[in-house]
Amino acid sequence: MVSGFKGGYKGKILRIDLSKVVVREEALSRSLAKNYIGGRGLNSMILYDEVEPGTDAFDPDNPLIFGVGPLNGTMSPSSSRWTVTAKSPLTGILGDSNAGSRFGPEMKYAGFDQIIIKGKAKKPVYIWVDDDGVEIKDAGHLWSKTTDMTTDVIRKELGDREVQIACIGPAGENLVKFACIMSDSRAAGRTGMGAVMGSKNLKAVAIRGSGDVEVADPTAFEEAVLGAYEKIRVDPIYPRLSTYGTPMLVGILNELGELSTKNAQTQFFEKANEISAETFLEKYAVKSIGCLGCVIHCSHYFAVNQGPFAGTHGEGVEYTTLFAFGSNCGNSNLPSILKAHVLSNQLGLDIQSTGDVIGFTMDCYDKEILTREEVDGLDLSWGNHQAVIELIERIAYRKSFGNTLAEGVKRAAEKIGKGSNELANHSKGLGYVGFETKKGYALGYATSTRGFDHLRGFHNIYLNESKALEIFGTSSVMDGRIIEGKPRLVKWHQELLAVVDSLETCKFNCVICYALGPEDLAKLFSAATGWPMNGKGLLRIGERIYNLERMFNVREGISRKDDALPHKMFKPVPSGPTKGVCPVTPDELNKMLDEYYELRGWNRNGIPTRAKITELNLPLDV
Repeated sequence: MVSGFKGGYKGKILRIDLSKVVVREEALSRSLAKNYIGGRGLNSMILYDEVEPGTDAFDPDNPLIFGVGPLNGTMSPSSSRWTVTAKSPLTGILGDSNAGSRFGPEMKYAGFDQIIIKGKAKKPVYIWVDDDGVEIKDAGHLWSKTTDMTTDVIRKELGDREVQIACIGPAGENLVKFACIMSDSRAAGRTGMGAVMGSKNLKAVAIRGSGDVEVADPTAFEEAVLGAYEKIRVDPIYPRLSTYGTPMLVGILNELGELSTKNAQTQFFEKANEISAETFLEKYAVKSIGCLGCVIHCSHYFAVNQGPFAGTHGEGVEYTTLFAFGSNCGNSNLPSILKAHVLSNQLGLDIQSTGDVIGFTMDCYDKEILTREEVDGLDLSWGNHQAVIELIERIAYRKSFGNTLAEGVKRAAEKIGKGSNELANHSKGLGYVGFETKKGYALGYATSTRGFDHLRGFHNIYLNESKALEIFGTSSVMDGRIIEGKPRLVKWHQELLAVVDSLETCKFNCVICYALGPEDLAKLFSAATGWPMNGKGLLRIGERIYNLERMFNVREGISRKDDALPHKMFKPVPSGPTKGVCPVTPDELNKMLDEYYELRGWNRNGIPTRAKITELNLPLDV
């Protein structure tokens, strides 16, 4: 173990400058690890420290940072996550993505807690990390290849099927603003990290490690791990999540009137049963699949064996796929949704943002803002699944009208004009079509440090009365119809999930199952690292991370005016179980923001105060 660390960390950072073709190692700061844990937190700190305000996302000096946490590569349940961070080309603010696969643990086995990549190669390259050996290899023969082809070629070239690879597809090469990074069938999406990678002429990072990960107190760690597994096993949500995965939310949310349909024109899809988890499992799922070290195994391998999409196969799908290419587009053809899922992954497109811009375009077409001639002759009527698939390819290759959509929904609306901005569902430039009618969600979306994002601080339908009483001392926070208590509810979840993403464990154990709380995570962290920690201390670190990310965004011009929501969230739902319900009113949002800012120690404009910055031991340059 590297001096200064008892366990959990490898104690090394790998820095690569593609412009200068320089590779070097440096020691991980023990104090930074203690203050930001790892993964998302440590990545955000590096981004804040090394990116000058106003830097363009495609500037070679914008670092692309791969980070893992102290639980990666251990027996801790579901701890195979990893985070990639850079300034986002889609939003112009903090961008990151958290993904599964074996890539994160392999980084640890190779001996690194972070890989920081700057510069721009003169020609396409990929990085090969083999324990301490690092090579920058020619990738001319890989450029224009899909992500699955790229992965296969590199593994054959290196002669090792166990090499873990994070790569981009044509979308990243073409600088599509919401291009993702793929590792096998797992996507690091949402904020355009694949485009940043493409701007550096970097096709892939391949990594193989032969080391292990030590923990400071093996006995205590084993006890904490076994206790965590047992809590997950007995959680009442675990069996359904394990069987159906997140597609189970299609039916649940539709019954509640919370399934966004036709670009969120309404929240109920009459044909939801045709794209439900039950239909998927009955007709197309082959077997369950889990990430390394995960007991939930929420994903599935699937195959389509009949019809026009016969031969389509892959891993997934998530709930977000089913509504992004399904209800959001008025599409009930499940095989076409599975095809769209596979195609997006192969081309390296973020599924949520792709579904968002396609649904937005269909909405514009439906309202005659766009004509058939303006969309290259495509019939973009609701439910036309062939048009959805065609647009996916046009976006990835920036063909014709696809070039407009490749900029993301905010910029696309600005270019189209004619009032289309009212149909563009985004916050801070990040689109998301799956908004619910609960007041807390509205506040969480508005204050997310990535933009319109449910993963930064979502509190879902599985927060039951006993958990609410345990955490907040009252069950009233569960009432989604009222604004009371929501700022506290959102703040707590934002800080917990900052910790979860920094430990690089899975959110599903903490905010879907609610099996593992801050104290459980603290036991795992303490036993792994040897640093005493309790749940309150971890949440304090989560608060530090969230404030740091807000500070980065403030430097880029973000303030209260940007903690805004799409126009449709201020309008009553026109049909379905939630007919007549308004997700939130401007007055309600403003009242929640006032209380939220006060709880956070920010001023009324949403800027962290000097007192809060000092209290959290953050940089004093905002």
